Amino acid sequence: MTPPSDSKSNYTMGYDDEMNRYMNRRSAQTNAAYLLPHLKPGMRLLDIGCGPGTISIGLAESVTPGEFIGIDTEESQVILATGSARDKGLQNATFHVADAMDLPFPSDHFDVVHCHTVLMHIPDTQAVLKEVKRVLRSGGIIGAREYVGESSFFTPDFGCLDRVFPMYSALVSANGGHPQIGKQLKGILDELGFVGGAAYGSFESNGSADAVASFSGFLFNNLVGPAVEGQAIPMGIATEADFDQWRTAAVKWKDHPAAFAGVAFGETIARNG
Repeated sequence: MTPPSDSKSNYTMGYDDEMNRYMNRRSAQTNAAYLLPHLKPGMRLLDIGCGPGTISIGLAESVTPGEFIGIDTEESQVILATGSARDKGLQNATFHVADAMDLPFPSDHFDVVHCHTVLMHIPDTQAVLKEVKRVLRSGGIIGAREYVGESSFFTPDFGCLDRVFPMYSALVSANGGHPQIGKQLKGILDELGFVGGAAYGSFESNGSADAVASFSGFLFNNLVGPAVEGQAIPMGIATEADFDQWRTAAVKWKDHPAAFAGVAFGETIARNG
């Protein structure tokens, strides 16, 4: 999911094929299960940072025939999402290039606003959430699922993989983001006047043979791959030797019978007061 273009943040992961394959594992059923019980046919829903639309499709289906709009700052992602909706025959879903810092929608327009791993990349979180509050009708719902870096893990770690998520969190912070915001969001929303907040926790679990094989590609090519390495080394967050060690361990991890990785998320639901 992509942060707004003028947020002065740096979307750490980029948009290569491996990143797209990783995001294609996502769905509303697995990544927005906390929100689905709150959705009803006929609702008007905005998905901020829709990416390739893998979560969006299930959300759009849940509010059909209500209007679904997905936005992203990266045109290539909007193209992918539009194609996915067309392939599914969804008539209520449209996708647009737009900026969450300046939402191109009238006030009191949406019943629901959703975002997944978006707020973690935006320096001025409150500015975005004030825009969300503006476009939500009174009593409308915000649903956000965001990263909790310090609770994410690899096992076995081969003496080094336990430093991968801390490195990534440090890089997100250096790029102006908030790698622990998943556990902080309930309080942030309360401060902004959202009401009835409820927070939950979940893991993206990678413990089956198929999940380990898939996640190992993301680990090797993205988490410890060139895009991250090219940022982390100049910033002094990690060294070339660190990345060499992590990539060697990633190969071992993929083939180990005990391989298991969990990416932690905080999930928050609140209403526009």
